[in-house]
Order: sequence, then C-alpha cells, then structure tokens
Amino acid sequence: MILLIYIPFFIYFCFNVFLLIGYLRSSRKTENLVSKAISISIIIPFRNEMLRWDKLLKSLESLQPGSCELKIFFIDDHSDDGGFTHLTKWKENINKNITILSLDSNVIGKKEAINLGVSIADSDWIFTLDADSYISDNFLKNFIVQMDDSSLVYLLPVVENDNGFFMSKIESNILFNINYSAIGLNRPLLANGAGMIFRKEIFLKLNPYHDNFDVFSGDDLFFLEKLTPNYRFEIRALKCNELIVYTTPPKNYYEMLCRSIRWSGKMKHVNLFQTKFIGLTVFLCNISLIPITFFHLYYNEITTLISILLIKLILDLGLLFINYYNSINLSLILKVFFTFIFYPFHLLIVLSYSIFNRSKWKGRTI
Repeated sequence: MILLIYIPFFIYFCFNVFLLIGYLRSSRKTENLVSKAISISIIIPFRNEMLRWDKLLKSLESLQPGSCELKIFFIDDHSDDGGFTHLTKWKENINKNITILSLDSNVIGKKEAINLGVSIADSDWIFTLDADSYISDNFLKNFIVQMDDSSLVYLLPVVENDNGFFMSKIESNILFNINYSAIGLNRPLLANGAGMIFRKEIFLKLNPYHDNFDVFSGDDLFFLEKLTPNYRFEIRALKCNELIVYTTPPKNYYEMLCRSIRWSGKMKHVNLFQTKFIGLTVFLCNISLIPITFFHLYYNEITTLISILLIKLILDLGLLFINYYNSINLSLILKVFFTFIFYPFHLLIVLSYSIFNRSKWKGRTI
C-alpha cells in the first residue's frame, strides 16, 4: 500500500523526460520567416493601475515600431483612481497612435475590455499587455525577426522583475519553461495574458469569451482552451531575451498566496484536461514528499530518502534553468533550495484556502 505514494513521483519523472524532448524540439524548430511589414495593435486593459504602470508608460514612450504599423489601445474597466484622466494627459505628449476607451456602464471585466479592443483594432496582429508589465525599446523589431508564416499565436516569456518575492519568481520561471517544452510536443498547457500575440482573425473566429464573461479572470486560459482542439500546431513559444515581457511580481508571500489561490480558482472553470492532469501530478508529487520523508525517517532509510529528494531537486533545477533569464549565483541556489523545501507546504495552504474561501480579483469574485 505504501507504494501508492510513489506513483505521483514516478509520473512526475516521466513527465520531465517528455518535457526534455519537447524542449529540444522547440529549440530546434526551423522557421519560415515572414518578409513583409506587419500591422499590430497593443491592447492594454486596466482597472485602478495608477500606482503600477509607470514602467509600462515609459516603455511605450520609447518603443520603436520599426517596420510595424503600430497602434495602442487602453481600455478602462471602470477605474475610480483617476487613471483615465492621467492617460489622457500623458497621451498628449506622445508621438504615437494611442486610443483610450472606457467600457459602458453595463459591461465589466477584462475579457470585455479585450473584446472591445480587438473589435475596433484594424491591425492583423493583436498584442495583449497587462498594465503592470513593460517591454524593451526594440521589442517589435525583434519580434518581426522571430515571426514565421505558420504560426497564429505567439506566447512570450513573461519574467518577474527583481523587486518581488523570490519564490514567486522561481515558480513563474518554471511554469514558463514547462509550457515552452510542452509546446515543442504541440501540447500547450498554459498561456499568460501579459504576453500573447495573435492574429486578430483567429480571435474573432473562435470568440473565446462568449460563454465565460461571468468569470472575471482567466482570459488567457479560456483563449487557450478554444485554440487547442484545432490550432495547437499553430501555437509557438518564443524564448529570446529581446522578447521578454517584464511584469510586477508579488512583494511578499501573502501576495503570492493570493495569486496562487486566484490561479487555482480560475482553473476549475476551464476545460484543459492536460493542464489539469499535469497540475494534479505536480501537486501530488510535491505533497507526497511529506509522507515519503516521514516514512523513510521512521524506518531509518536515510540513504533512500536522500536519493529520492535529490532526484526531485535535480528535476526541479532542470525545469528552472533550461531557460533562465537572470544571473545564476549562490544566493539564487539557496533560494531554490528553500523553495524546494517549502513548496509542498505552500500547495497545502493554497488547497486549504481554496476549499473554504472564494478568491477575488480587482474586487470581483472569481
């Protein structure tokens, strides 16, 4: 009976082997590069972001369109912090095509804001950005270099800046690396609305939010859900440093916990079986380390226990460092080790809180 606690660990090991194969396939993918200029609209939904979007506005000011026909749309989701007025004044000094709109009083939510932006944009490509994220000056020039004729959706590396809680940054890097590798097997698992570029025509064709406007989160996952049945081969993940979307991380563990609870809350609304299966595998593998540790300590099987923990640590380090966008040093290794130890308990806390509490986002229940 005790062997049952090792099953998630074994599945996790096999999962990592498949991810390694996927990573190699993604990294070696041949490209059929586009040769013509493109039109692209950046759509930025916002709700009470006055204290978080300084870096975004500065990056848009210095963003070089290159050969792109660039338009920028800000969509206000009923902010009450003066953000609309602030943007209107900011726009006057910017030499770019910028439009600022507000949702009607009877229409609410980020999905409605994205829908509005896509509907009025006349560009071939749509780039969704969060209001607390920012990109490099030459982002668009580098994106054109990476484009190919066969892709409909590009998923970008979303990296947390260095001002937040270290465990959140480690988790976010691992999640991106898992998804990047899975896309190499044409099995996308995740998407991040802070960094998606897609053809407008595929969004309009799928109409991904028509049956889930009442869920005030998960715009990225609902879009992915509609894409995967027929278009998973046209989804591509990019990994170069020049295309990083930087985002604001949680400042402390409590903020990370709230975000994790929100993520788990929206997952139950989407029909992504593979994503849920892998998520459950990761959860059970981490949780199983607790009884495995006590079992081997009780029977004084220290060598076996150390071997199991080392295998798990090596797998996690592999997931973290196959694509890593920051310097690797002793401080980082210590933080990774602490995360390895604490993460099973973090998942238990998230599970417990998710069962007994409804998560909220921007003052709205998910």
